[in-house]
Amino acid sequence: MHAKRFVSIPAAVWLALLASQPGCTKTETLAPPSPPPETVTPPTPASVPPASPTLPTTEPGWEFVEVNGSVTVGGKPALKGTPIGKNDEIITGPKSSALIAVGSGSIVEVRERTQMKLGSSERRKISVQLTVGKLWSFFEKPTDYEVVTANAVAGVRGTVFFADASRKNTTFICACKGKTHIHESTEGRVAKSRAFDKEVDGHDWEHRAVAFITKGKTTVVKEFPPITEVPPKKPITHTAQQAAQILNVLRAQPL
Repeated sequence: MHAKRFVSIPAAVWLALLASQPGCTKTETLAPPSPPPETVTPPTPASVPPASPTLPTTEPGWEFVEVNGSVTVGGKPALKGTPIGKNDEIITGPKSSALIAVGSGSIVEVRERTQMKLGSSERRKISVQLTVGKLWSFFEKPTDYEVVTANAVAGVRGTVFFADASRKNTTFICACKGKTHIHESTEGRVAKSRAFDKEVDGHDWEHRAVAFITKGKTTVVKEFPPITEVPPKKPITHTAQQAAQILNVLRAQPL
């Protein structure tokens, strides 16, 4: 029997052999995953200004609340709820009319065969140019408003007045209720005496009226006594019953 021989293997070689065997790999320390790169928003160039907000093209609060017959605004048919743009022209045909809400607490009746344009003036924030026809304005709250015709101006801050420019060279203005500042438009003309310029007080539906009649370059102004008779001796074109109907529409509007 042969004796067994033992070979001495150096420790370094022994460790190398163990490492080469499957499943006997040394433990590796894994580095943590790198965080995702940060998203950097490029700065807005100073030369590019921010977009400007779109400016409204309509007068705030001006819209049709009632339309009867043929009525156009800006050359297009008007319907209930149609907004009115600044400098828009409103035209009513024969046997046609409209009611226009002017913000909260105010309303304007536009009668048949009327041509008017919404704008502003140096005197008032809201200026309606009445070329021809009839307007009945109801302002229960203070409003910077006027109606301008070829030969007269009527301005209010909280009242009811009627303007009639349906006859050529003639304007009839009635201070129906409250105070209305009425004055002559002397542009290109001279007054027969001195230019008419006064505050006319209609009190509580007294209907104090003033007529402006122009012949050539001369304007004659005539004041009428208040209509206190019930019924009045002469029929008027705007009655208390009509006013009540319009005011009912006004008060039915949302605040």
